[in-house]
Amino acid sequence: MSLWGLTFAILAFFPCANVSDFWHIPSDAYCWGYGSHVPSRFTATFITHTTINMCLDLFILGIAVNLYFQPGLLSQTRRGLLVLFFMGLVYVFLYSSFFGNEFCSDRRPLSHHANQRVALSSA
Repeated sequence: MSLWGLTFAILAFFPCANVSDFWHIPSDAYCWGYGSHVPSRFTATFITHTTINMCLDLFILGIAVNLYFQPGLLSQTRRGLLVLFFMGLVYVFLYSSFFGNEFCSDRRPLSHHANQRVALSSA
């Protein structure tokens, strides 16, 4: 997980060979990942990031669920895991209540947003 985080942090913090090219976008700029001017590359980076993130989240959840159903587990540990699951549900509920509509209301494809970024930055 650390390598995944480090990889995508580098892609986000250093989107171009020369970081200032991300804002100025000269014609010879060499950018990748989230800074790519090619919508398909930007979309591929975003989808890869979210897919790996979701898989890692499910893996961690699987560890906790497996631990919860182990025979002979102390009741204090079982209650702690229930509190952890409940806190996760509350977070998902609150996040989707406050921010979910903002992201779900725009049904345009992700490549559209990459095109907007290129159009805005070249203006």
